[in-house]
Amino acid sequence: MITQVLQAILPGPEQTLLLRASLLKGDECRQAWDAWKKIAGDAKQAMAADRWSVKRLLPPLYVALREANAEVDAQLVPYLKLAYVREQMRSRTYMRIAGEVLNALQSADIPVITLRGAALAATVYPDAALRHCHDIALLIPEAQITRAKAVVLATGRAIIPWDASEGGPVAIFRDETTLPIELYTRLLNLPYYRLTWADVSSRTRAATIGGVNTRILSAEDALLHVCVHASYSKSRDSLRWVGDAWHLIRANRINWKAVVDGAYSSRTSLPLVVALRYLVERLGAPIPADVISQLESLAELNGAIARDVALHGARVGECESLSGLFRRMPSSHSLSLRLATIKWLLLPSPQYVTEVVGARGAGSMFAHYVRRPLAYARRFVTAKT
Repeated sequence: MITQVLQAILPGPEQTLLLRASLLKGDECRQAWDAWKKIAGDAKQAMAADRWSVKRLLPPLYVALREANAEVDAQLVPYLKLAYVREQMRSRTYMRIAGEVLNALQSADIPVITLRGAALAATVYPDAALRHCHDIALLIPEAQITRAKAVVLATGRAIIPWDASEGGPVAIFRDETTLPIELYTRLLNLPYYRLTWADVSSRTRAATIGGVNTRILSAEDALLHVCVHASYSKSRDSLRWVGDAWHLIRANRINWKAVVDGAYSSRTSLPLVVALRYLVERLGAPIPADVISQLESLAELNGAIARDVALHGARVGECESLSGLFRRMPSSHSLSLRLATIKWLLLPSPQYVTEVVGARGAGSMFAHYVRRPLAYARRFVTAKT
């Protein structure tokens, strides 16, 4: 039942059509494009009005439609082409900055693993301009983080005040172009998910980014990282994670046993299986059926705490409010599913309250269970006023 709730974090039907048009080839691309146009009406107006999910897809959509010889309105072609050309120019600047930062860290003998956009745009996308990169994310050993901060500062970047107490980057710097440079000591922001430098560093592979030789995650670790990061991050609304996962699978011979083993050790089976099942069912990604079955079994073994952590991660972006979560759930018409979701939110498992919330002792746990529904009630009243 929890997997039905977590489908709220996945792209909706219209977004899926646009993703299919952007990622698939030939007839499948053209059919998805025609279906999306019928729903959207004025395609250009729909694209211009959308802030994230559509605009970030315009460069790959332009290339895919052109290669598929799809029927595109003559007034729309220049709009799509301009988006692609702009991303080409932006990509060159982005890679230059990434290269400067990586070169500085390398010159200081600081180990670094380049993550997400920079790594994937340079390695699995056929054209770096097809992947909009919003930041430069770098994984640094915890023992080297102080030195790494000093090195990035010395390159002329300014540090941005940031509270890292709830996970996420340890430090964020701002380039003069306003591009954020983020330093991490763990791959996944939610502490319950276990994936650190020690877990992945031995499996990294070489890559060249911005003219600098660096290390990136193995394809298996990168796929897990992309899918699980999307499960708790507002950035999933941009839909970039779908393209990342798709191109990772298409560009590599994935060792699926390593993916399952990684999900087991990092306790990420639940969000991972939700994402992978979407890729199979909606995009036809070549993921073996037994991989999905194994991940589902592992998710059940992780128990209620895995459910509560995944639900906590889902409550960002469009799903932050309870009404938003219900609205995006495919089975939102089911009263039993809604009631179960409310119960999970108000009364999470004792293990979640102990391990994630940090409540210790019977008194502390009792106080948390009392405060929790009151906090939700205040949020509801505030939203209505």
